[in-house]
Amino acid sequence: MSRTRGRQVLDGRAPESGRGLEARVRSGAAWGVVNNLTIRFANIAVMVVVVRLVSPEQFGVFAAALTVSVVVSGFADWGVAAYLVRGDVDPDEVGPTVTAIAILSGVVLAVLVSLSAPRLADMFGAPAAVEEIRVMSLVLVVGGVIAVPTALLAREFQQGRLFAATVAGFVPSSILLVVLATQGAGAMAFAWSRVAAIVFQGAFILVAVARVYRPRITSRHLRHVFAFGLPLAGANLVNYALVNADYALVGHQFGAAFLGVYMLAFNVSSWATAVLSGAINGVAMPGFSRVWGNRQQLSSALGRSTRAVCLVAFVIAAMTYVLAEPLIRVLYGATWDEAAPVLEILAVYGGCFALVSLLSNLLVGAGRTSRALVIQVAWLVALFPAMAIGARMDGLHGVAWAHVAVVLLVVLPAYGLAVSPLVDGLAGILGRAIVLPLACAGLAAVAAALAMRTVESPHGQLLVGAAAGGAVYTAVAGRALLDLARSGRGGGGA
Repeated sequence: MSRTRGRQVLDGRAPESGRGLEARVRSGAAWGVVNNLTIRFANIAVMVVVVRLVSPEQFGVFAAALTVSVVVSGFADWGVAAYLVRGDVDPDEVGPTVTAIAILSGVVLAVLVSLSAPRLADMFGAPAAVEEIRVMSLVLVVGGVIAVPTALLAREFQQGRLFAATVAGFVPSSILLVVLATQGAGAMAFAWSRVAAIVFQGAFILVAVARVYRPRITSRHLRHVFAFGLPLAGANLVNYALVNADYALVGHQFGAAFLGVYMLAFNVSSWATAVLSGAINGVAMPGFSRVWGNRQQLSSALGRSTRAVCLVAFVIAAMTYVLAEPLIRVLYGATWDEAAPVLEILAVYGGCFALVSLLSNLLVGAGRTSRALVIQVAWLVALFPAMAIGARMDGLHGVAWAHVAVVLLVVLPAYGLAVSPLVDGLAGILGRAIVLPLACAGLAAVAAALAMRTVESPHGQLLVGAAAGGAVYTAVAGRALLDLARSGRGGGGA
């Protein structure tokens, strides 16, 4: 049963709280981490094989096509599917309308992308990417079909089913990728594997979800749905433009080969965020949306979430910084050595971005999507000139340093200002949550750097450095990790 309260269609049930919600949030977070860890390491293994079969230029062509697909996918449903994730919204009331919007938008955007493929490819300095862009436009169509079912699973913290869906898409698409790359398909191997992944993943989601709505637009819901969705879609568009604008700049100024090198470095630097993205994006927003009206609960949840994110993200970033050279050589071969110094810089950005993602989800969970959009726009406005200056001064390295400077000097302070009215004592909460993970990650990095000096081979440096850093981090951060686990089991909540 649902009722209309004010101007928003709300679920008739009382806001969820207590142990039931806490258990579901913890379960969803656990599955989110398992999902991303499993797929991330599996994807690394596949890429280790495939990247050795393609040239940096071919990888750069794929980077151009992937960037177009990712940016457009970020706003393909106009943010309306996320409306269903909120715990205070009745999905049965607005689900058909959201379904219709998502499917129609996906089809229309796919056609537009396909028609615009030549111009988009030229913009990235990769004219050979036209057909790859057109193939990957199919992702938008399938994404529109499964947008609402995916949101419903996230709403109910069904990260276990989402994990199974990811596996269902990953396995056949990876096999296809390796087979096509072995046969010399180049960038097209990546494009078709992406399409295969979302098709198999989507089929599983449609079977796993409890209900599928027939598309039907009800005009009275449009205003409420778009009032929430459009600012979020705008924020997503700006966010994906931020994440991928450097690809356009690098490709346009330096060509597809350098774009391939840069994309590899950026992908590796994103491991910290990728490991946590399932828990942050799939759990933090619905979790925060259920407690944002209680300032004490929200402050407590933010403190625990920040420490948890930083305990994982900071050590990954620190170890990636120290181990960049042997990591690239061992995993991808000498052809990709130019990616190592870029990776060192971007590793710092990767650690910061995980914290940014958490704060962004808090704003969205509290319904402050307009604030999120303003920050994303400010980020983009600051980043473009910074990257242009960096590219002229120091090539790929300058582009990477621009990311670090803007996220530290502009973005994190902006999120602090936006979140502070919602959380009492924000600076103290974040400071207490960050200082220990940062110190522990620093000690682990120092240990890894010292250990690497004892060996000369890249394989030995990677093994010894990782072992030393891991041992030190376990020793200094082990108690914090155990306390975090005990707090979660004891009802710590989100």
